[in-house]
Amino acid sequence: MDQNVSMATMATNTTLLSIALDTVTRAGQEAFGNDTNLTLSVNGANSDGCWQLTSVTLRTPLYDQTGFPRIAVTYVNRILHSSLSVLVALLGVFANIINMVVFYKLGLQDRVTFCLFCLAFADMMNLFSYVLRFFDFMIQLFAGFEHILIRRSTPLAVFDGPAGFQQASFALYAFVAVERCLCVVTPFRAKYWLQMRATKCIIGLIFVICAGMGGLISTRYDLQCLYYTDTGRYSHWYVASPYYKAMPELYDVVDGLIQGFLMPLVFLGTVSICTLITVITLRGRARWRQESISGGNTREIEMTKMMMVVSCIYIACTTPDFLHRFLQFLIAEWRFNGPYWYMVTFSRIICDFLINVNSAINIVVYYLQGSRYREMFRGLFCRCCPSALQKNPVHKNNGIRPGGVQGCSTSVTCDTISSNDQP
Repeated sequence: MDQNVSMATMATNTTLLSIALDTVTRAGQEAFGNDTNLTLSVNGANSDGCWQLTSVTLRTPLYDQTGFPRIAVTYVNRILHSSLSVLVALLGVFANIINMVVFYKLGLQDRVTFCLFCLAFADMMNLFSYVLRFFDFMIQLFAGFEHILIRRSTPLAVFDGPAGFQQASFALYAFVAVERCLCVVTPFRAKYWLQMRATKCIIGLIFVICAGMGGLISTRYDLQCLYYTDTGRYSHWYVASPYYKAMPELYDVVDGLIQGFLMPLVFLGTVSICTLITVITLRGRARWRQESISGGNTREIEMTKMMMVVSCIYIACTTPDFLHRFLQFLIAEWRFNGPYWYMVTFSRIICDFLINVNSAINIVVYYLQGSRYREMFRGLFCRCCPSALQKNPVHKNNGIRPGGVQGCSTSVTCDTISSNDQP
């Protein structure tokens, strides 16, 4: 009886594998034309949960149907995806840990400092998940499928894909942009609208929703082990999970429409609009002060400058990703197994690299634009200047040095803006 069940299971797995490989063949013909030299020869069997393949030969042409060259994808994959993106992610993890330490030392009682601390945490987790997926692939390549822990461990399922923490990071960029815009346009009302308790509730809700969606999306696929008997190497194949088969509409709406298109549109649009309004408002106030009060105080401009730079970098780095998603939503052929195969792959690699850069580069902006951040950083990590904080002490709440010398603070409150907004 057990032998019959085993034979039936083996036959089922072999059939599923044949269907999957037939899908790849048809996808390759769709992408490269019916004359493509793509062959798949398989000896289906089951051993220790892995489908055994005698050989899989995939020979693709030099160009896809749009004329985009394969060599461009090869080089950008080697330079960006396999090298620079991983290096940026590793450096970004440590950079965001440093950001979290500095902001914690500066004090989390201030609203903006708390927001930047949470933003550093989200960026760190996003980059950390990218690093985990890379090492997951390396472990699979050299140690075999049975040693993959990330994709086989349910508690770590949220790391399989950037959906969770990446969307939380984007949402926090939008929230900080809204907070800065309100504090510049209507500082008195923003003081009561965005109190510390409300800020914590909003940020907590952001993490719960985004992490929950990431966890849901990660259950869309199961991972099937593949073993190549001729080379002795392991690989994997994504197959639809039982959850997706039971509720395909739910997964398509959450992953394809909400997380894949609407959320990036809302976040990027919010940051762009709020940044534009903030720039116009600050320019108008600066012009009024130059005309009305010679040598007037422009402290609010200096205080908001750092977050303006952060928002501009976010817009520059995430706009290509949104355009890629928009084309995927608008054009049915804009997918990895369509006629734009090489072009889509090329675009996706560049978008992922820019997103990693955006999550890793904030430490440079904080250090160059924020005097409080810079002094705390030197006091914590620079042995050559251990007395930096003692020589130039900075008060936590207002960023003002003794003697009336104003620093460019990283923690800007609506009180400091409104106090200098009177003629």
